[in-house]
Amino acid sequence: MDLKSRGINNGSALHHINLNSQLKHIPLRISRSPISQQSCIRASATSRLFKKSVGFTPHRYFIQRRIERAKPLFLTTNWSLTAIAHMIGFVHESHLDRHFKRLTRLTPKHYQ
Repeated sequence: MDLKSRGINNGSALHHINLNSQLKHIPLRISRSPISQQSCIRASATSRLFKKSVGFTPHRYFIQRRIERAKPLFLTTNWSLTAIAHMIGFVHESHLDRHFKRLTRLTPKHYQ
């Protein structure tokens, strides 16, 4: 069934799905498919609508969420960078280091 026959236009498609239920956890592998399937629109359109609605692409949104999860871990635990990276969904500590520095302008070591 297409969106128009359901009374949904592309501009409001993301408002008809429960983004909170889709985004309450940070997936290990970032994929648009669950949101695309629930909203019955193509993945490329979902990405554009997500960006329009949330302000970021799905990938950037989840990267930022992962970095936000890492911050308190750096301050309250003595876990290694590798352990924290794997715990929040990065494959390598270098990925965490690169994204953390890009978003906070500090390395994880200097943030601690």
